[in-house]
Amino acid sequence: MQVAASIRSLVAFGSIVTVDPALLLRAVEVYEIERIDFAEAYLVAVRKARVSTQWRLSTDPSTVSGPSSEWNRQSSEEPVVGLR
Repeated sequence: MQVAASIRSLVAFGSIVTVDPALLLRAVEVYEIERIDFAEAYLVAVRKARVSTQWRLSTDPSTVSGPSSEWNRQSSEEPVVGLR
């Protein structure tokens, strides 16, 4: 596909700076394979990256804080009612 090749070229181009080039390349891959709009492919790639990160946090015993520990700390505190 010409669109996928063009995006790969832009990401590889030295003067183009992106926050997460790997995420863009993953979105291009999803775009090519699934034949969906690029915006939707990007959202799929973002979601897969988040799930992967959460899985690594939950399976890494050296991780001190993660989503579950944050939830436990917040749930043990008194609920905030109203504004101060």
